[in-house]
Amino acid sequence: MKSAIVLLTALPLLGLSCETKHAESHAHDEPAATAAKSALPPPANPVQAEMRALHEATRDWVTAVAQNELASIPPGISKVHSARMVTEKALEKGEYKPPKAGSDLEAFKREDEAFHDELVKLLQASKRNDLPGATKQLGTVLEGCTSCHQKYRF
Repeated sequence: MKSAIVLLTALPLLGLSCETKHAESHAHDEPAATAAKSALPPPANPVQAEMRALHEATRDWVTAVAQNELASIPPGISKVHSARMVTEKALEKGEYKPPKAGSDLEAFKREDEAFHDELVKLLQASKRNDLPGATKQLGTVLEGCTSCHQKYRF
């Protein structure tokens, strides 16, 4: 009888311990993301810096949509916008050309402008706290990434 009482008392504690260990093994904390970012070499050019900002922001936006925390979307858009300003200056000075189809810089600039217009729509949906709209717009933004990369990167 005593062993049954001890067993019944110990099982919940054992379960709690296992649950904690399980949660720790799947922790989604910042140190891992920070370590991955810091392991990268410095960006080779302004576009690469902008793409890194966009990549980081996009991961955050997917999480924001999944958790219905749309207020966390605007800061990422602001970072991407700031990086874009540096990219535009590099393009104007002729310091950067896309690795593929670089001779058609005007088309690249038009498509980049259209892409950033889509980011504004994502910003607007997030500020309205419109989860379905932000979700759909995030999909449009991601399609813009793929389209641009197919034309100008890969």
